[in-house]
Amino acid sequence: MLLLEESGWSDEATGQPVPVLVRRQFDSRRDRMTLTHEWHRSITAMRSARKQLQRALENNESADQVEALEIIYENALKQTAAHRETMAELGMTVGDGLPHD
Repeated sequence: MLLLEESGWSDEATGQPVPVLVRRQFDSRRDRMTLTHEWHRSITAMRSARKQLQRALENNESADQVEALEIIYENALKQTAAHRETMAELGMTVGDGLPHD
């Protein structure tokens, strides 16, 4: 939340007080650095799970192993989409985060 407060300074030409915008409370939902980091981490997890899933299928791993990797992939995909949506709501330009390799 931004508030106007007096800075204690005044405009030399007019003598009027110069207000400043002050953030009273940190809004973690607007923390773009952390959000970008989390988005990147979810993309990395999604891509890693996809590669592991491909290997498991190629190596005829157990159905339980394949299912676990599918769940990990789907969860990372959902997290990526949620982070992307939040970033878009904040006016940030982002790619889709989907694997293109």
